[in-house]
Amino acid sequence: MGRFKMVKLIDTRDFNHDRATEARLFELGRIAAQVGPYMPEGTGIKMSRVNAMTGMPTVIEFLGTQPGGTSYVARSLVMMETMIGLVSFAGEAPPRFSVDSRVQKTRGGMKAVHMQQEYRGVPVFGMFQVVRFGNDDAMRDAAGDVVGLPKDVDVDPKVDVLEAAAAAVRHLAQSDAEQPEQRKDQFGQPIPEVHIDPAAFQPTVISSFPLASRPFVLDKGLFADDIPAHLVLFYQGPRVRLGWKLVFTMPEHAGQYAIIVGADDDKLDILYCQEKSLSAGVRMRVFRWNPRDFTPVDLEVPLPEKAYPMHHLGLPSITSFPSPWVEGNSTVGNSTVVLSSERRPVLGRRTAEGLVFAPESPEGEEQWIVNAFYFCNYMHDFFYLLGFDEKAGNFQRKNEASVGLAGDPLVAQVHRGRLSGTAYIQPAIDGQSPQMHLGILPETGRHTALDADVVFHEYVHGVTNRLVGGERSELQLEQPQSRGMGEGWGDYFGLSIQNYSTGTERTTVGSWLVNNGRGIRQLPYDENFPDHFGKLGTGRYREEHNVGEIWCATLMQLNRAIVSVLGDKERGYALCWQIVYGGLPLTRGNPSFLDARDGILLELDALRSTVDSPDGAQFRALRKAVWATFARFGMGPNARSNGASLTGIRPDFSVPEEQ
Repeated sequence: MGRFKMVKLIDTRDFNHDRATEARLFELGRIAAQVGPYMPEGTGIKMSRVNAMTGMPTVIEFLGTQPGGTSYVARSLVMMETMIGLVSFAGEAPPRFSVDSRVQKTRGGMKAVHMQQEYRGVPVFGMFQVVRFGNDDAMRDAAGDVVGLPKDVDVDPKVDVLEAAAAAVRHLAQSDAEQPEQRKDQFGQPIPEVHIDPAAFQPTVISSFPLASRPFVLDKGLFADDIPAHLVLFYQGPRVRLGWKLVFTMPEHAGQYAIIVGADDDKLDILYCQEKSLSAGVRMRVFRWNPRDFTPVDLEVPLPEKAYPMHHLGLPSITSFPSPWVEGNSTVGNSTVVLSSERRPVLGRRTAEGLVFAPESPEGEEQWIVNAFYFCNYMHDFFYLLGFDEKAGNFQRKNEASVGLAGDPLVAQVHRGRLSGTAYIQPAIDGQSPQMHLGILPETGRHTALDADVVFHEYVHGVTNRLVGGERSELQLEQPQSRGMGEGWGDYFGLSIQNYSTGTERTTVGSWLVNNGRGIRQLPYDENFPDHFGKLGTGRYREEHNVGEIWCATLMQLNRAIVSVLGDKERGYALCWQIVYGGLPLTRGNPSFLDARDGILLELDALRSTVDSPDGAQFRALRKAVWATFARFGMGPNARSNGASLTGIRPDFSVPEEQ
């Protein structure tokens, strides 16, 4: 079999490096028993998990904290720097943190403050923390990774950013000799070869900033977008390397890669290279979900609040709902812009009744664009009702509430022909527009823009990348378990939204698109899903979409369990959406399945008053059902893994005795 020119993916970290020796665990236990008097808010601590690679606790519960003030950022920073200083290894530099000034809040009243470890102003790659507060403003816990660093790490690079960029491009141009066959996207389509000529790229700085991390922006040259770059410290276990981190968007948006080039010597080693997840009346004639199950219908948009399954929850912000979808007379709106291959919108037709979008052919390009516009606006409003509003960092050109960063509507381009990746989104931080790309599946001739399974899934990538890890996180869903959960969240929301609205439970994704009842995943998300957390890192559970199947199957079963306890489909679906969505901002950057599990449980606890019966029995039944679901999939209280890697996986199928 021939070999194909694919970028070689590299991660030089040793996830089997083990600092969690018996002596270290004993020392942490001793510290936890003695630190109470030294803590800022007079609290004791309980260390739930330890990262073997770093030897540092990954979940620390605060015991006996009292409701405090609302200066969540300041309280978090003081607590973290005091606490982590106490549990650090002797002789290592006390960790310091860069804090996200935006406090994320959930519907249940929980608050989350996200931060990243830094050393002398240089971020430490992959080391994120989240401090969580209860709805009474008491500090609950902290979760995430931090690493002890030598006190004498040199942060003065021995190569400049231009040399690093040239080395990164040379790496992108090389073939992966270990790649036996052409890789495929999640739709089974071969990923086209990428040809890069290093000699044609001359790195040029177009902007720089006077910070310790030395951020630069390089001219895009032969790439699709400008190239951001800055210094990072890269913990390999046990060695710490200084490196330049750069992000390259390949020509024609055929992929995006984050690369770290060694900067502590002149060898220009590639330390890390990973592909980033690509993820008055107005009437529209659209397919509600796909052309197989529905004929085109004429709908007045925006849809009213009662058209959404969470309408009874109450609105999360002060602005009116729904806001207009269309501004002017085209598929350009405040939250969504959908364009053709030539980047042109579809124009509506003015009539006595208002603006009408009624494509002549239900199979033509205009229908694809109008349907994608409908799907994306539907998802904007769905998540708005769950709490993803302006303050939470949603996608909007204008923010009527004057909070959050504006100027970032989702931009979707509907491609007329084949597209590398078939369908994907390039997420972006608040203030920058996510870029969605939708193409045709050649084998069936069907367009992804007509399938809600696909568009909803990609939209959810944009949401989860904004919420998990906080605004300042970079690559916050890039570790193997994290990437898998990104896929699983997309499938879960995509299916559950339709399942609620249609009255039947579909358990396969993309079946219309591929014209096959099995869809694009290898197993259906039904009650007989056979695999679990313990399978991660084995067999097929090394690829991110396959990893995501286990997470989605867990959430689908969680949905069933909650509906069963409440005996009410509307309340059950709404509560499951609330705790899954509400758990996102409570989850640290680059989370494991267990980190996301904890976020969901915390949001369930915060919502207790909205779901409990007077005797407390209903909430106990719900919490037991949630734990039983996680335990069924090997994520009981004693489950473990080496961070969000696929190593050190230890499943646990037990349910905690007390709920």
